[in-house]
Amino acid sequence: MKNQPIENDDMPDEIDFSGGSRGLHHIPPQAKVFLPASIERSVWEYFSGKAEQKGMGLSELLTEVLKRDTNDHQSRTSNLKRLLQSKEDWQLQYYLVLFFDLLGQRAQLRQLTALPTDEEAERQVISVLRATVGRVIKLRVGFESFFEAISTETELSRDLETSQRELLRQHTQAKMMSIGFSDSFLVFVPLSTTDENCTQINGVRRSLLAAGSIMTIALSEGIALRGGIDVGLGMELLEGEIYGPCLERAYYLETQQADYPRISVGDELLQYLSGVEAQRPMTTFGKCAVAGARQCSSLVFEDWDGTHALDYLGTGLREAIGASLFSPLIPKAIIFAESEKQKWASAGDTKLAQRFDRLNSYLTSRADLWSH
Repeated sequence: MKNQPIENDDMPDEIDFSGGSRGLHHIPPQAKVFLPASIERSVWEYFSGKAEQKGMGLSELLTEVLKRDTNDHQSRTSNLKRLLQSKEDWQLQYYLVLFFDLLGQRAQLRQLTALPTDEEAERQVISVLRATVGRVIKLRVGFESFFEAISTETELSRDLETSQRELLRQHTQAKMMSIGFSDSFLVFVPLSTTDENCTQINGVRRSLLAAGSIMTIALSEGIALRGGIDVGLGMELLEGEIYGPCLERAYYLETQQADYPRISVGDELLQYLSGVEAQRPMTTFGKCAVAGARQCSSLVFEDWDGTHALDYLGTGLREAIGASLFSPLIPKAIIFAESEKQKWASAGDTKLAQRFDRLNSYLTSRADLWSH
């Protein structure tokens, strides 16, 4: 590059700006500006289709999605930083935790390797999702619906005076949170007490009844469900997100102890129920808690191998919800268990065949309780 001055300067001596427009290319601070970005073709095709369905531009849709993700991330990050800076928010308490896992879905989930690029691929993806995540959603929604339905006002309670109805509501209220991931979902019930364990036992009782109900429905529809349930310490990191040994307890019970499709019950839960049963109530709330703990204990049995498990087709659950709802489902569950046992035996998988044989043995041993 030459460092010599330019000899032929064509710049005019005067420039007429009288016809110019002030601020023509100025961009206000709050203006919406779309800058170019490079994305993979499959992603572009997916979001282009979504944008067309919504009747909006692709850039506008992508901006909306990214803004939502950014805001969520910033909010969660700021809350986690606050926890680190202020140890006053580190509040441990006991939780009841239920861990549920839908069995036999891994092979189907592995079929999802890329976003669909044509109608046929999209149909295949939707089919896999309905057979996998659709089941998870259905069972999770079913659990929450049963949990809430157990506290629904009856025709008898609606005839009570307003003050009596409010007192009944206070005696039957409960708290519950749930979160799902992959083919599993968890349920949390906080157990800190201000009413002699009444609210807490209501949450435990409703969780056990809902879990038992979902177990029967799942098996009748050909879905193998396995779970673990126990009590342990934990803390709420973010809204609906629990951290602590309570999670490890429930996960261990499901993965290491349950073995076949059943819900394994931990020792800490049994000790908690025994403690509430033994308390000396000072109020009607305490009396309700003692009665609720006894009912919860009646929902647990000792299985053939010494493992405590939820007796989801036992006398306790039948007395709590009646026989009409599940009586037609039990024969279907037995047919499913028997067919799975035969399938895996024919395939030479002795381990899975034995698991479904144990399930079939449990179902048939309880069938007569629901036939009357």
